[in-house]
Amino acid sequence: MRTRQFPLVIAATFMVTAVACTAQRTSLSGKILAPKGDSVFVHWHHLVGERTVSDLLASGRMDREGRFSLEFDLDSARTLAFSDDNEATEVYMLPGEALALSLHTAYFDETLRFSGDGAGRNNALAALRIIDEMNWLGVREQEGADTVVLYRRIDAFTKKMAAALEDLAREYPEMAGPLDQWKTTNAASAEKGKRRHRQAVAFAKLLADMVGKPLVDIEGKGLDGEPMRLSQFGGKTTVVSFWATWCGYCKAEAPYWAELQAQYGERINFVSVCVWDEEERWKAKAPELKQAHPMLVSREEQGQLAPYMVKGIPRYMVIGKDLNIVTIDAPRPSSQQLVKFF
Repeated sequence: MRTRQFPLVIAATFMVTAVACTAQRTSLSGKILAPKGDSVFVHWHHLVGERTVSDLLASGRMDREGRFSLEFDLDSARTLAFSDDNEATEVYMLPGEALALSLHTAYFDETLRFSGDGAGRNNALAALRIIDEMNWLGVREQEGADTVVLYRRIDAFTKKMAAALEDLAREYPEMAGPLDQWKTTNAASAEKGKRRHRQAVAFAKLLADMVGKPLVDIEGKGLDGEPMRLSQFGGKTTVVSFWATWCGYCKAEAPYWAELQAQYGERINFVSVCVWDEEERWKAKAPELKQAHPMLVSREEQGQLAPYMVKGIPRYMVIGKDLNIVTIDAPRPSSQQLVKFF
């Protein structure tokens, strides 16, 4: 299943299971058209304490025509993850069932069909997942729309989905608990979507309003422990990188940042502002990355980021020689577009 902008974590939603019984031999078979690999897998994702554990229940190879047959022991009703090692979907199975599926990898979710034991419930679930995805794609396409109109649309399809889930629970009472959880999660996702939209609208306005405005200073400390401010870098164009040692995307951008720093460092200030991190980890990582002007903003001083709505990293800003804002949301170094501001 593809990643959605406002995802429903279906696997987590369906972790609630029926009362355990004696394990029974259960099977999942089928045919995949235009396979992109040679193997298929069935996992059970479940919580152990606060950690999600993935148990491999079965795996096997497809034949030349994409057919496969997997068997595994199941002691209770569960949502399982089926994967061709490229994309995945969820199936809800009871112990002892023999379920079959078919799909085409070009349109994995759209062509997914079930037959055999439990086919009705799984076909219904697959259809609702597609509908859910299309609903949120529609929201993404209308993010510039009037807020009232957009929110009415979100409320309408959330209500309609809730009614469909209730109908499905009456038709398949073995899934009543998980479907009720899905309904609750869907409602929470709708509210989260509205919040994100409000933030996006506010940020778009801020992005435009801040151009040419004086820098709202940010103070931190350098590797020597001395106070450091963005305002001390006047006289040259300054490019600011907000990052953290634990941020994977930040690490991916680091080599491109280093290249720009090496090429333009004589006439451009490159200031790396570490946020939401631990001081000792920053002290160890910043020299390794050969950052010209490393700066740490402590957790206690994170409020300084509010004027720029820094809610995610990596994030880049450009400040002019006169300490006026050029942009509070510059392209990433890897895009090759950041140099347009130099």
